[in-house]
Amino acid sequence: MKINISDFKKQNKLELNFSVSTRSLNLRNDESFQFINQVHFLGTAEKIGTKVHVTGKIDVEIKAICSRCLAEYKSDFNIKFSILYLSRSGQTRIDEAQEAYCQGNIIILDKEVRDVIYLNMPLKLICNPKCKGLCQICGKDRNIADCKCGVEKTELDSELREGVNLGQLIKKSLKGG
Repeated sequence: MKINISDFKKQNKLELNFSVSTRSLNLRNDESFQFINQVHFLGTAEKIGTKVHVTGKIDVEIKAICSRCLAEYKSDFNIKFSILYLSRSGQTRIDEAQEAYCQGNIIILDKEVRDVIYLNMPLKLICNPKCKGLCQICGKDRNIADCKCGVEKTELDSELREGVNLGQLIKKSLKGG
């Protein structure tokens, strides 16, 4: 995703529309998610003196494993993007969160777009805000059906409150009682 500064000779504002592969942006998959399809960027670049302000929206889709119920799901992320590109000349300090330097006559958006995507990824990937997760006793997906572990779970909760340690609970469950 490149912007040529010489394109601003005709006008001060450019419309941007890029679609690039996740591989070309060097987006790496994780054990809990993978990027699918392409990354889309729609926005504008506006020349303001020697600076170029790039704003827009990044669309990216992931396939993930829910942290609560372990179901696989797809999710779209629509992320706002705004960065001010400065020329390398001068000793101006920059706010790296919102500003970057351009190299010569070309602005390459790849690094900043990749950084914004990673910074906007949730720490916990959840299929649905109302996801009930797995039962801690039987492992059943509580989004599909409620389990019959209510009594056992209450007993477990009360034992944990009383300070029974995990080792004792495991021994007790192995003995069948």
